[in-house]
Amino acid sequence: HLLVKVRAESLEGSRSKELLFKAHQLASKYGTPYFANLCQDWQVDASYIATGTRLSANWTTDWELDSMRTGELDTVIINLPRIAYEAKGKDDRFFKTLEDSLEIVRTALEIKYHVINERMERGLLPFLSQSTAGESYFRLRNASRLISFVGLNEATKAHTNNEIHEDKSALAFAIKIINFMASYARRQSRKPSIRLGVSQTPNDEAAQRLTSLDVEEYGWSIVKAQGTREAHYYTNLVAIPLEADIPLKERLKLEEEFHPLTTGGHLLPIRLKEPERDPEKLLSMTEHICRTSKIGCFTYTRSLTYCTNCQETLGGFQQKCPNCKSSASLMPYDRSSAEYAPLKWWNEAKALNVSRRVSYAL
Repeated sequence: HLLVKVRAESLEGSRSKELLFKAHQLASKYGTPYFANLCQDWQVDASYIATGTRLSANWTTDWELDSMRTGELDTVIINLPRIAYEAKGKDDRFFKTLEDSLEIVRTALEIKYHVINERMERGLLPFLSQSTAGESYFRLRNASRLISFVGLNEATKAHTNNEIHEDKSALAFAIKIINFMASYARRQSRKPSIRLGVSQTPNDEAAQRLTSLDVEEYGWSIVKAQGTREAHYYTNLVAIPLEADIPLKERLKLEEEFHPLTTGGHLLPIRLKEPERDPEKLLSMTEHICRTSKIGCFTYTRSLTYCTNCQETLGGFQQKCPNCKSSASLMPYDRSSAEYAPLKWWNEAKALNVSRRVSYAL
């Protein structure tokens, strides 16, 4: 994966602007680059990988110790809508249940840490434990433990009767949820050997499976979900559903509320209308995002079709290859959450609803 770090100076010099333009040519054609916005003060030392997972000097305050030879220990996902169903509109009950869930997550991640540490000490993970400058190559103590979630939008809908983008009080409640989780992570991270963070880590499988389990438990009169009754899922990776029909400017304003709180990772995919977009306009949008918003990491997404017969990639979902005229050799691709994959590899619910995602002409 190609991840482009955009700093304030990158937007000024002619040489760096030339490289940025080439990156946006690639983005306009295939949608492959990811852009990390390092122009904001809270982002200066951030490092990302293509799933949106983020590391920064927020643990020892030494960038090398916090970012090099370490990584993400594991992620545990919280089902936020189920907490809302159990709370039945009562704030105190919601946040008490959320705190109980966070304690379970912390315990699970602590167990994982001790298991890995024991195996490294016994030499069962020789690559990780190989001696480097007098210590293990992998700095396990500095590895982040991530609390993630699905269904922030659906939990908000169940609790306030509005989706996040529909009402200011719904947005305020959603921010309160993530603030609560982030505060818990910060408190726990004061303890030795606990580097805890909140992340909008994508997990399509969990988004669909947890919805199905909740439908079995509570029924459709209670459950809020994206898609249809036959193909349903909770929102993940982003706060605002990709199906929400709102202007891009509004989407950016809403999503940026959550990125500084989810210091363990976040990614905003911006879906482009077909045909291929102008790279100059994409670059202009990137400059706007980096200079004016708190969006930490984003990418431009196109629908693509690969012809296995011609071995060519075509823009949009094609019914027939314009070159060889074949329809049987076509393989549609799109960004499921953080990464591109053939639609046949997607979970069924999201694949059936991909056409409902909102696209933008920049």
